[in-house]
Amino acid sequence: MPAMTLNLARGWLALLALGAFTVAMANPALAVGPGGAAPEPLYLFGIPVDFILFALTLLGVALFHNYTLPVALTGVVVIALYKILFTGFKFGSGIGGFVSHMGDEAIILSNLFLLLVGFALLARHFEKSNAPEAMPAILPDGWLGGFALLILIFVLSAFLDNIETAPQFRTVR
Repeated sequence: MPAMTLNLARGWLALLALGAFTVAMANPALAVGPGGAAPEPLYLFGIPVDFILFALTLLGVALFHNYTLPVALTGVVVIALYKILFTGFKFGSGIGGFVSHMGDEAIILSNLFLLLVGFALLARHFEKSNAPEAMPAILPDGWLGGFALLILIFVLSAFLDNIETAPQFRTVR
């Protein structure tokens, strides 16, 4: 286990070094906007640096798939620090712009958080129900079983989508 931890640490360092190299190559002096205006995004080879950092985060999640949460959180922190230090937000630059941006996105972030928690609870309930062990006995063999499962999920998701959106269309009289 210590060797795996050492390899993970080396991978993290390599990912962070690549991110730091990307930011350094983007010439941070360009981040100063004229007259206090929000600065333009920095580019590296014609690609915005925040997109490159996001791609590195996705690559880190793919390579370190057993440690997705720490890799994803590191990516969020690196991108947030990049935006705070170098490019700013539509509400301004620095910590003030970041706080204003988070205030503007609070409802979307809370909805996303609750959606992810709901899916995690549903997945846990599905695993504990022993349905995954019973499914092979019910479904046909071969590719037809996978197709039948796909159709079953399609039908169930249509019902779940209707249940989710029903309160939005309800009117109070």
